[in-house]
Amino acid sequence: FPPECSPGGHSVLQNPYRSTTFSSSWLQQSGLQDFICDHSLTPGWYQFQIFDKPASMPTQCVEVNHCGTQAPVWLSLGEDESLPGPLEVRQLTACAAWQFFQSASRDCCLFRIPVTVRNCGNFYVYLLQPTQRCMGYCAQ
Repeated sequence: FPPECSPGGHSVLQNPYRSTTFSSSWLQQSGLQDFICDHSLTPGWYQFQIFDKPASMPTQCVEVNHCGTQAPVWLSLGEDESLPGPLEVRQLTACAAWQFFQSASRDCCLFRIPVTVRNCGNFYVYLLQPTQRCMGYCAQ
């Protein structure tokens, strides 16, 4: 059994603001807390949870200003790539979406971040790195 799948083998990211359905502009207006910034994240294995249920990283581009951050990070699957099967591990690429100011154009993959994904059967764990700037890993 992969050690990162055991309870002590990974940390849990359980901020519900990481949800793809959460609009970050609400955080800005309320002033309750700052944007989620994963540039100070400790490298290691993580499981996402939303309201105590296992969550996974989205595999479609996420709109900017969601997931509690301005630049949401999602898992980009290439044409011949898929998520790992039960107990398999796979090296994939995450992307940060960004909107350019004064323009309507957005870039779904402005930054690329390597992410290793392990399928633990009932949930996934992700080997995450700190982001280069203020970006946040998304969950759904």
